[in-house]
Amino acid sequence: MITRERAWRQAHIPLPLIPVVTLEKGYYRALHANVPFAVQRLRLMFPCEVELGLLNMRGAHLGVHQDDIRGPLQFDEAIVQVELGSADSVAINAALLAFFDEVFDKTGYARPGGLNGFPPGPPRS
Repeated sequence: MITRERAWRQAHIPLPLIPVVTLEKGYYRALHANVPFAVQRLRLMFPCEVELGLLNMRGAHLGVHQDDIRGPLQFDEAIVQVELGSADSVAINAALLAFFDEVFDKTGYARPGGLNGFPPGPPRS
């Protein structure tokens, strides 16, 4: 989730970089896949608690858009624990939004509502 190598990125892009759309897509796919898997295969019962986190982010920059890069982050981690009442997408999206808000809070700025189309739909670029 954290880009540490310049590769094809332009010199003015600060590194390390956390591209928001990549971060949000990855966590969205993972949680929307893992909760139903845990219900079907592991007999997950509700309510349950999920923990979402990002570690080793101190000094990274949060890339909201090409022209909106925030940071550097002064915190090493963003972790939230959220109670899920069910496996429906509304509950899962609420947990994800709490985590994404926590990551943005570490920049000192609020996450813009509906960023990358999430919510209500999946994050997209």
